[in-house]
Amino acid sequence: MRRLLVLGLGAALVATCVAVSTAGAGSHAENATTKKTAWFQLVFEGTSDADRIVDEGGPLGPGCAAQLHDDIHEETTFGRGKGVVMEFVEYGPVKYGFQRLGRIGDSSMNVVGKVTRTAKGGADIVQNTSVPFPCPVLQHHDLSQNPDCGKTKTDNAPWGLKIDGNHFRPVPKGGLGGNFVSQNECGRPPSGSAFQGGGENELEYGWPLPAQFIWQPIPYAKMFNQRSRAFKVDFETLPRPNSKKTSHSGIAGSLETTVSDWGEAHATVRFIRCFPKSVAKAGQPAC
Repeated sequence: MRRLLVLGLGAALVATCVAVSTAGAGSHAENATTKKTAWFQLVFEGTSDADRIVDEGGPLGPGCAAQLHDDIHEETTFGRGKGVVMEFVEYGPVKYGFQRLGRIGDSSMNVVGKVTRTAKGGADIVQNTSVPFPCPVLQHHDLSQNPDCGKTKTDNAPWGLKIDGNHFRPVPKGGLGGNFVSQNECGRPPSGSAFQGGGENELEYGWPLPAQFIWQPIPYAKMFNQRSRAFKVDFETLPRPNSKKTSHSGIAGSLETTVSDWGEAHATVRFIRCFPKSVAKAGQPAC
């Protein structure tokens, strides 16, 4: 059974009861006897790339044809520093509980993304070569010239960890693609163009919803081995071909639009062992 966890590998914790995840079975128990406890500062960091290519064209008025080619590339660096301290509790051979230190029931994590987009292409009205009379209005707009292009924007988004048996992966908490809080109009045709929009909206794999990561094993043995002072788990995305969609718009469907999306991401979750001040011994790093 798969459960979405907000920076934690278990379910909600209620009052003083700690939910327990049973690896492989996905069941819950409460008020179990604690066997082992470990604390870590978590560092989450990664990068993502997303591309969207939009081609649109067709006849537009007497003697004219509309022609759009919009190629948008987005690069994002995202992460969360060591301010997140997580408590991992073992209740049995395959039973575990998870919660933020000092915040019972809360395992949330805010992730900061630094997003930069660039675009190339044009939004044009050109001569329709299939008719004998000239187009009265010819125009060309360079889509790389939008003020948002090349500008790094900072955005915040909630992330968490999703668990399946004894495997996990980081996931964003959100809805459909393109859920970018800070408006980014890089690639948008300017006012006066024959096109009202380009490919700037809803990049399929754009921040904060990049391509999905591959499941990785939860490092239980290292978590409860105090000699493992720090370790990490690396994540890569699934190999994915371009997703290509075709639609028609304009008068009687005269304009044909093709949209292709591609994306990949890389991330690392770092576990840095620490100890609450109430239990830390001499020489042990405090949380």
